[in-house]
Amino acid sequence: RYYTSSSGVSSANWLRDRGVGPEVIVGVHAGRAVETVATVLGILKAGGAYLPLDPDYPTERLAYMLQDAQPACVLTTIKVSELLPNHVTQLLVDPGTQSELERQLKTNPADTQRISPLQPLHPAYVIYTSGSTGAPKGVVVSHSAIVNRLLWMQSAYGLQSDDRVLQKTSIGFDVSVWESFWPLTHGATLVL
Repeated sequence: RYYTSSSGVSSANWLRDRGVGPEVIVGVHAGRAVETVATVLGILKAGGAYLPLDPDYPTERLAYMLQDAQPACVLTTIKVSELLPNHVTQLLVDPGTQSELERQLKTNPADTQRISPLQPLHPAYVIYTSGSTGAPKGVVVSHSAIVNRLLWMQSAYGLQSDDRVLQKTSIGFDVSVWESFWPLTHGATLVL
């Protein structure tokens, strides 16, 4: 399956209609899939921040992260949704969602269409440390920090449109951010 730019745009508009915008955290609890990339892009395009929740994490770690970060909702799939605590608001990414996405606008939301204007220092994602020195700690990373990293990588390594980048890292580690977004921002191919 191939990801198209309209997948992230449709997700953004669908999420915006559900209250996602700047400073709103949305959990992403799904495995490695094209839909996961489109979901994360949709959250960012809506102006929100994503909280990666790897389904392979122990239930106690997931519960702690959800309690600590307090996401507005968690996007998940039927396959892994039962791993989440019952009190969490879940939005299932399933065939019904796909048909809803197909009916969405195919243009990126402008600031006038978002809940509020997106600023460079608004959170883009919240990622948790390993917890090796105690409880895991949430680290909030801004949209401008991602852009700065991607600009540096491009100037240092010069990705071309015929290059391919393997997204090998779990969504729960920050290396996955540039593995995923770098090729997509420069017209290269992202391989899952």
